[in-house]
Amino acid sequence: MPFAFRTPSGTLAVLPTLEKIPNRQTLDSAKEFLQRYNQSLALIVTRGQPSTELIEPRILRIPAECLLFE
Repeated sequence: MPFAFRTPSGTLAVLPTLEKIPNRQTLDSAKEFLQRYNQSLALIVTRGQPSTELIEPRILRIPAECLLFE
């Protein structure tokens, strides 16, 4: 289950994972959230990967290190 932050422009889901690459369960959770909330984005926070990746138009993978140290 993601953490969700609602704003006037939509909802942001934050899905933390200990994996370097999101597993199927994490991706399915993100997709389910996006289906449930039309005006939403999903941010999957991983560990150990040096760069961000746009998985789908509304799903972004970002390493925790980027959020904490940059």
